[in-house]
Amino acid sequence: MNGQTVDTLKNKSPAEAAKYALIFPGGGQFYNERYLKGGILIGLEIYSLLKFNEYRIDVKYQNVTSAISKRNKCIWWAFFIYFYGFMDAIVEAHLIPHESVMDTPVEENILQK
Repeated sequence: MNGQTVDTLKNKSPAEAAKYALIFPGGGQFYNERYLKGGILIGLEIYSLLKFNEYRIDVKYQNVTSAISKRNKCIWWAFFIYFYGFMDAIVEAHLIPHESVMDTPVEENILQK
């Protein structure tokens, strides 16, 4: 990165981020130190699963047929949130080494050349 020293302790492994993202939604974001995004993903995942369970109970015990499509949408949202968190964690881990370059003003990058 243009002769700059890179702090290897700040580098994150995309494989580790993927592992944590597979363990639980938002885990990869916590590994990448994106705590707000990780918390939002965990909250959305919990909410969608709670709503899924609520509609599942309506369908199973109360025979509410209108809840079937809502139940299915909730599980699709849960899958989408999980997949998004997984992919986002990998991409963020790849981009972390480039943050120091992007944070420096353009004038400093020109003067270093």
